[in-house]
Amino acid sequence: MAKLILCADDFAMRPEVDEAILQLIRAGKLTATACMVFSPRWPQAAKAINREIRQQASIGLHLDFTEFDHAWPLRKLILACMTGRIDKAWVIARIQAQLDAFEAALATPPDYVDGHQHIHQLPVIRDALIAELSRRYGKQSPWIRIAQTPPSLSIKANIINWLGAGALTHLAQQANISTSPILLGVYAFDLSRDDYQHKFQQWIKQAARYEVSALMCHPASHHEATQDGIAAARYAEYQALMSMNVAQLTQQNGVTLARVPH
Repeated sequence: MAKLILCADDFAMRPEVDEAILQLIRAGKLTATACMVFSPRWPQAAKAINREIRQQASIGLHLDFTEFDHAWPLRKLILACMTGRIDKAWVIARIQAQLDAFEAALATPPDYVDGHQHIHQLPVIRDALIAELSRRYGKQSPWIRIAQTPPSLSIKANIINWLGAGALTHLAQQANISTSPILLGVYAFDLSRDDYQHKFQQWIKQAARYEVSALMCHPASHHEATQDGIAAARYAEYQALMSMNVAQLTQQNGVTLARVPH
């Protein structure tokens, strides 16, 4: 049976995000979440990742270069990485600091690593990430979620692939680091609750085609008036996931929910 890792991004970003993710994990509707350790909320949010949560979900690092702590605008970061005009020592230090913060709060390495806005796939960052994971963890390196989307006419999906999905996969393979083969859950953050439910069902059917796949989501338990451009989408995702029988839906399509493989 095909395995699906259902993962929520952005844990520790804001209270409503954390609340939604924890509720969905406890309800058996998520099997992984990735943490933003540069968020001012991280020390507080990390305390909620107790033994119960760790038994139900894999906990990863959501590598951040564009949200907190001297963050770069995404377009500027992409351009700097693509042209090699970024300080490699700064990139390495930022990766090390995030791994340090994760380990200090949870007393374990992350189960997996991915990137906020998929920046972990960019040139320079991907090389530094693979080198640091290999140096720090050796053969016990965390799994890496690759943002390789299925063939699609979506401009957004194609851009995500173009950022370096293939190159990161190749580097990880050379370093004997396990990765995910496919990422589902990409859309323009423009769906209502009902439309998201329909789209989610389509992703589950796609997941049945792969031995292992990952499906990302970005839920929040309510819609705050913040500068977050996807706040409405976050709440719609939360409403949709809470109202669906995810276990039944996956089983009907020959898919089983799974944690990150070790």
